[in-house]
Amino acid sequence: MNTTHPLCIITGKNVANPFAGYMKEILDTEGYLCRDELDLSARPLSTQELSGYDLVILTNVPLADHERDILADYVCGGGNLIASRPPKETAEVFGLSPAQSVVSAYNDGYITLNHDHPLAATISADCLQYHDVADLYQLTQAEALAWLTGKPGTKTAFPAVTINHYGDGNAAAFAFDLAASTVLFHQGCRLNASDGPNADANGDGAYKPDDLFFKFLDERMKTIPQADLHADLLVSIIRYMAERKKPIPRVWHYADAAPAVALIDGDSDGMTSAEIEKVIGIFERVGGKYTIYLMPEQYEAISPERFRKMRERGHDIGPHPFAGRMPQPGKFAARLADEVRWLAERYDYSPVAQRGHNVIWVGWTAHARLLLEQGLRLDTNFYAGPGFQHGYVNGSGLPVKFMDEYGQTIDVYEQASISIEDGLFTEKTLLPSMTVEECIELSITQIDEATDLYHSVYHPCFHPTYTSAEGKSSTLWLEAVAAHLQKRGIPFVNGREWVEFNNARRGVEFTAMAWDEAGGRLQFGVTSDRDIDGLTILLPATFRGRRSKMSDASTRNVVLEQREQLAVVTALRAGASRQFQVTYE
Repeated sequence: MNTTHPLCIITGKNVANPFAGYMKEILDTEGYLCRDELDLSARPLSTQELSGYDLVILTNVPLADHERDILADYVCGGGNLIASRPPKETAEVFGLSPAQSVVSAYNDGYITLNHDHPLAATISADCLQYHDVADLYQLTQAEALAWLTGKPGTKTAFPAVTINHYGDGNAAAFAFDLAASTVLFHQGCRLNASDGPNADANGDGAYKPDDLFFKFLDERMKTIPQADLHADLLVSIIRYMAERKKPIPRVWHYADAAPAVALIDGDSDGMTSAEIEKVIGIFERVGGKYTIYLMPEQYEAISPERFRKMRERGHDIGPHPFAGRMPQPGKFAARLADEVRWLAERYDYSPVAQRGHNVIWVGWTAHARLLLEQGLRLDTNFYAGPGFQHGYVNGSGLPVKFMDEYGQTIDVYEQASISIEDGLFTEKTLLPSMTVEECIELSITQIDEATDLYHSVYHPCFHPTYTSAEGKSSTLWLEAVAAHLQKRGIPFVNGREWVEFNNARRGVEFTAMAWDEAGGRLQFGVTSDRDIDGLTILLPATFRGRRSKMSDASTRNVVLEQREQLAVVTALRAGASRQFQVTYE
């Protein structure tokens, strides 16, 4: 019986690409926590060290000749390897050969999914952008899951993602660096940041996140969480490779095997006490929760006693800081510190979530560091501004962490906002305004796609003041959203709950994992240093044609990611552990 973690990720230092280490963040987000890390900058690669792993993920790091040989031998001997922009010298392992062309690489293009291949068949898009550099290859033995192209709706003979049978094992390759591409999806173009040469890229007179995506995000793909779908392709490959070894447990994105969650929040701009209570009442009637980001000017709308009762009812508050439309980092840092302190003093509460007024964003990742210094762990500033209006501006509907240009992860989640009502009610995004009926239709579509296609967080922003606006009130819109979320059975979270759940989810550790090949039994333990309710662990419902069997009331079969899966739902208390056994018969 093999008792090691099934996954190993190979990392190291890559000055040319500091984002290679973001692959760990991708795996954390996707719930593949039962893994070890081999840092080549700390110790060399060895045949013996790899031999115990079912699957190895190679990040975009330099390899010595002997290390390339070790990986080739590992695959040939029956191992599984996934590589993110692997060295060209390893092309044979991946069933590829470098393209015999004047052009050897292509930046910031597209991939066209090969839906005829079973590993790409469930990806909910025909074409996606990729960022950074892709190497050009020709197929020799590999199968293409996606093709590179310079124009949506077309494909070339150059593969983007491949899988190959090499010896007794399998090797999959992304021709581009999946980690670097994902960082750029999430954070946009570094040159467009407020401290970059293209500051205020869209010329609207404000430093905002939408500058980072100006002429960087293809507007035609704004309604697709592109980075998440790239990760889904990685997940599909991992599942396929695990089928040859043993089932790999994975921690699901949400509690209680939910297909999505709703984070409903808003900004206090000009609101009255009656307006905030109206919004809270609309969502409370369907068991919902609401998070309000408060400017000091609206403190009087919520007394400390009223906030205490709001918290008891499941709602949350955070700051809504503003230091001008084009502030320098020092000025913003000082104002942010003041507003966090003022809020804490008034309400005896330390907030963890925030959205800035005018969604001002300083630097590329400097803003995230300033938030972290004030104890803020969830940012919601990223939304679709001019030219976009709504959609997944940072390519994700999930809470994702930042990485700076030196490859350091910043412990702050970005949960991008899919829509803000004043961006739909007005023409401030330079796109036609929408009627209330059109907004309702759009929101219902967003909820359904988040639930059925993308398993993303439905996260709109609703200002309470718009419920009383003359001519265009948002009240009917909010009521329709609340009703549809209730109809679809989507649970609500507030800002603090969402931070705490994700911290606990990512802190889960798998222990004593063992697979009995003859008996078809998988045993494993889980533990956490934090309390977590509704922890959901996913396993294949069917493995090599055999159905899962588990005599535990907390398990059930669910359909997620367009496939049937076994969901193990449990609660963990900090420091405690639970043991599980799944049998495939």
